[in-house]
Amino acid sequence: MVDIKQKCIVPGRPGMSYVALSYVWSQTRNIRAMKNNKEQLQFPGALDSGQFDIPRTIQDAMTVVAILQERYPWVDALCIIQDEHSTKQEQLNNMASIYAEAAVTIIAKDGPDSSHGLRDTPESVARNLHQDIFKLANGREAIVHPWTVDKKDTPWASRGWT
Repeated sequence: MVDIKQKCIVPGRPGMSYVALSYVWSQTRNIRAMKNNKEQLQFPGALDSGQFDIPRTIQDAMTVVAILQERYPWVDALCIIQDEHSTKQEQLNNMASIYAEAAVTIIAKDGPDSSHGLRDTPESVARNLHQDIFKLANGREAIVHPWTVDKKDTPWASRGWT
């Protein structure tokens, strides 16, 4: 998991509350957890150190997780060690349950890839759009955006587990 308070990668625990990010990787700019940088990524402050080039969508998702008063975003590029093939395959086989068990899944469908960022985060440009607000059983509110663009026409929709 990504720990937004410690700004590093931490091991997940059973029953841990997390927010999943569904997005499209960038071809040119994408941080990846690998065997050779895993220990560095686990060091507190690593994600704020400037050593790693973190795409805008992942940065924005970390901001949204904080706004939701959660602590742990699950981001495949950081939470799956990309060159540990047996572990990676196990995680890929569990993608449906990873997204299903998340407290919330952030869907970054608007941009072409992870460099685009998320709409309506503090650094984004304001826009005028009707939003429905629903009260959830736990006292929180959910803001629902209408699907103004057919989601089938986006790079996000071409992923294997959207």
